[in-house]
Amino acid sequence: ARREALQQIQLMGIRNVLVYDVPIENEEEGEGRGNRSRGLTLADARAIATVHPLVDAVVPQAQFSSEVHFGRETAEATIVGTTPDYADVLHYQPRQGRFLSFADMTGVRRVCALGAGIKRELFYYRDAVGEQVRIGHDGYTVVGVMERRATLCDESAQEVRDTNRDVYIPLSSSLQRFTRETFASELDRVTVQLTDE
Repeated sequence: ARREALQQIQLMGIRNVLVYDVPIENEEEGEGRGNRSRGLTLADARAIATVHPLVDAVVPQAQFSSEVHFGRETAEATIVGTTPDYADVLHYQPRQGRFLSFADMTGVRRVCALGAGIKRELFYYRDAVGEQVRIGHDGYTVVGVMERRATLCDESAQEVRDTNRDVYIPLSSSLQRFTRETFASELDRVTVQLTDE
């Protein structure tokens, strides 16, 4: 149990603080959202980065479930809209190709990095980098495939996430191309990495 706990801490990053959105009861009608809050937003993530002197990096994330298609193959995945800092802050690197870049973010590019499980399900043992997958109605060019990773058990959010089933896209693409319910928060979580000092 101790080794498992240490592995979970290493996966999340010992200097990382997770800020979660509090989901509302009814995203269509806005029930349960107090004080006219818009929930967790990109502006909140930017404020954390600029206000707190002990912050090294801030990684906003918006996620949703979607089918991902390649040819005749289909896989159910968690789409994670995020920033290029995600890979370094969460210690999760691509084993092939690259992760998202700042040019991908500013250009609102339709590129993605596949989790190892999704890559295997869609491509089997073929190379995925450079290929096009479809998420929703849009095609995304695969720029990387992430290393295989143990399942992340997040007790504070009461969830178990298999990041091998994630598909990472630029946060700018996620926010622009995939609509959320009217009263849903812009972001689902923000990972804040603190300095060593």
